[in-house]
Amino acid sequence: MLIGVGVGVVIGLLVLAPSAIKNTFQVSGHRKRIGALEKELEEHKAKVAELQKPKPVTPSEPPKPQQ
Repeated sequence: MLIGVGVGVVIGLLVLAPSAIKNTFQVSGHRKRIGALEKELEEHKAKVAELQKPKPVTPSEPPKPQQ
């Protein structure tokens, strides 16, 4: 009886192993993609912050009177 249970467990593990391995690789790929996207988001945030900074005021010529 124990041999039958042991064989059943081994067969069950062999059936589940490919999907577990596939899921592990998918999770790894998703984590890498998330890291790349987070880095890209930070770069975009920095660029937006740079563009939103007020420009320094430079002295300009006084406006010319209209005729």
